[in-house]
Amino acid sequence: EALTWAFHRLTYFFPHMTIPKVYMHISGYGESIVSAPGMLSASLDKYLGSQHPMYQILYEPYQYRRMVPEKLLSDYLTGWIRSEWMPERMIQKDRLLDHMIYEGKIVFLTSLVLPDEPLERLLAFTREELSWCIANEKDLWKSLLEKQMLYTTDKLAMAKFLEEGPSTPFFPDESPARAVTWLGYRIVEAYMTRQEKATPRDLMELLDAQALLNGSLYRP
Repeated sequence: EALTWAFHRLTYFFPHMTIPKVYMHISGYGESIVSAPGMLSASLDKYLGSQHPMYQILYEPYQYRRMVPEKLLSDYLTGWIRSEWMPERMIQKDRLLDHMIYEGKIVFLTSLVLPDEPLERLLAFTREELSWCIANEKDLWKSLLEKQMLYTTDKLAMAKFLEEGPSTPFFPDESPARAVTWLGYRIVEAYMTRQEKATPRDLMELLDAQALLNGSLYRP
């Protein structure tokens, strides 16, 4: 029922979007979500609960803590949104800023169509990790600027910011992995608040990450 309403809201913002047929499958602990034109499927063996015995063998704690039934709904929507707005089409310049804005758009749009989902679940954070990001938002942004990482095109450095792990390198050990996703979301949120007439379609069609940052007047 929640998935039906979410797709209903998504097609309100994007009337010409195809609503996929939704499936479930067993992947042998493979990809959590797979999509193809008109089709979206979740691997049920990736949502058996964080205490599932095989998870303790196959995965690290920061990975299996997310493999819970409660994550299924937002993963479905995030998977479909990513398939409709793939990074190859959305990211113009291969800089950390561009990836941050892309990830922020995905989280923002998912939050629009799943308004009752906790933000930490959409970000794949714990509640404590989100609280830490909120408390340290200014310092995280300052760190990116001082280390001159916002516009880096170094793929190894960007991977450290964007890939899963126990924390984000370059940030304090208390930080969650992919903490820059939170900053990207905050920039997008600031932009949509500042640009009152901007629609979700306008947001997804604005591919210039620098223009979005400028238009957000983001100042944590």
